[in-house]
Amino acid sequence: NVEQTNPQEEGVVKIPLHPGMQTTSVTWQEKQGIQFLTRTPVMRLNAPANNITLSVHLPEDRWPLLVGGPRLGPAQLYWGVLVVILLVAMSLGRTQLAPLKTYQWLLLLIGLSTVNTVGGVLVVLWFFAMAKRKTAGEGLSYRWFNLTQVILVLLTAAALISLIVTIPMSLLSTPDMQITGNSSSDYFLNWYQDRSADTFPQGWVVSTSIWIYRLTMLLWSLWMVFALIKWIHWGWGCFSEGALWKHKPALEVADGEE
Repeated sequence: NVEQTNPQEEGVVKIPLHPGMQTTSVTWQEKQGIQFLTRTPVMRLNAPANNITLSVHLPEDRWPLLVGGPRLGPAQLYWGVLVVILLVAMSLGRTQLAPLKTYQWLLLLIGLSTVNTVGGVLVVLWFFAMAKRKTAGEGLSYRWFNLTQVILVLLTAAALISLIVTIPMSLLSTPDMQITGNSSSDYFLNWYQDRSADTFPQGWVVSTSIWIYRLTMLLWSLWMVFALIKWIHWGWGCFSEGALWKHKPALEVADGEE
């Protein structure tokens, strides 16, 4: 608990040690701040070290893209999710049940993935439900037909609310890059290594300005608004195919009966 200033000599800081248990804290400040590729500083003890913990605290005006370091540390799950989204978009594009091409499915799902994943599921269900309504609506009895119409109205409202909520969230909030592991989050990264030789391990993070993300989401939101007009027109055509509502059929009276 004795604070002192030890100027470094050619990058070397000398700390006097005495017999017994001691706790030493070495603090320094570097001229450079958070960059596109930020690494934890290289530090050499010239002796083995145990139980090493590295931490990086990113400011919230950064958009974390990749992380790496010792094995026990944060893992970024978003890129695995993105691969799944690509496969799902390719599969949906081949179904041709909805008026969306593969790249449109991809844009839609990617835009929702960092803010509102549940909303993406609702939108996909809405497209499939409307396509099914167009082809199978005539074969339903009046009870099932009317129940289907009510469910479609509720599903349309839920999907539309999800999209409307997503647009301001994507422009004002921070993206969820799904960084987890070793008590880490998107903006607080922790690594642990049980043993090192004479040089500390390094953790690193690739990040960029959050304004790049928000500009990207602004362009996505503009595309979404124009695309939504076409999708609503298509959905109304499916919803109103044949009839909007079926009435109970009148009972037929046989000849000679009253």
